[in-house]
Amino acid sequence: MIRRQSCLLVSLVVLAIANPSPAQQLGPDRQGRSQRRPPAIGADYAPDVAEIQQQEPASKADEDKAMSLTLYGQGRIHYQQEEYAKALACYQRAWRWNQDSSTLLWEIVPVAFHLKRNSMAVEYAILANEAEPRDPNLMHDIAMAMSHDGDGPRVLAMLDKAIELYKKENPKSKDAELVEMHFNRTLVCTQYDLDGGASSAAVVEDAMANPNTYGLTEEDLEELLGDQKVAGQILADAYLKTGDHDKAKGLYRQLYETHQDAGLWEYHQALLASSRENWDQSLKHLSKSLDQDNTA
Repeated sequence: MIRRQSCLLVSLVVLAIANPSPAQQLGPDRQGRSQRRPPAIGADYAPDVAEIQQQEPASKADEDKAMSLTLYGQGRIHYQQEEYAKALACYQRAWRWNQDSSTLLWEIVPVAFHLKRNSMAVEYAILANEAEPRDPNLMHDIAMAMSHDGDGPRVLAMLDKAIELYKKENPKSKDAELVEMHFNRTLVCTQYDLDGGASSAAVVEDAMANPNTYGLTEEDLEELLGDQKVAGQILADAYLKTGDHDKAKGLYRQLYETHQDAGLWEYHQALLASSRENWDQSLKHLSKSLDQDNTA
């Protein structure tokens, strides 16, 4: 059967090579960014056509790889025709025939994500990351897409890997993407009560204090962090989680001085007291917070 497919294989591969895929990066619609066409990443997976013409499959492994290449070629044709669901199905079948190919995994991830099949994209992204970490922005996007699924440690692990890869690719960079990754990492740590958020909070706090260093404007910060009052609380909570009461109290005080919210100030004092296991003080501040809310 494989031999009868050799002509089809060659024609499919030639079509795939003749229609190179775009180089854009795919991400979810973060912060109002528009969706873009998912990239095909497999230029390095394109076979040597002359070699295939001259050789017959010599083993079961060769036959499996030939079948994988055939399906991959079909997927590239569907991709060029913007038939992304059919392309995804072909890529998945191609990978089943050649599970050593990390390239095929990285083909599947952005197309699945583009089709909003987030759980599928996450599963393949984990496999791809284990085989060959590649794209920090895509890993960040997928981590945030799964951030409401309840598996905080898994999300945090993906964000850590995304930041690690980003720093490796951009060792001297201080920019919006790095700030966004660290802010979302801080958010995940506070959301799931995980340790380690303070280090990311420090990066975000530095960006808020020195936006020019990161090439940011006030409008950029607002777009990245949203409500500054909420962002400040997230950072302070991250410091409090690690036991850095002075940093947390300083940020809570900044929030009070900026927004003059007495009820929120008393609530934050209650958090500080409870973190020191001073339960009586915590209850007193909570009572004052409620009184302020009722009189507001």
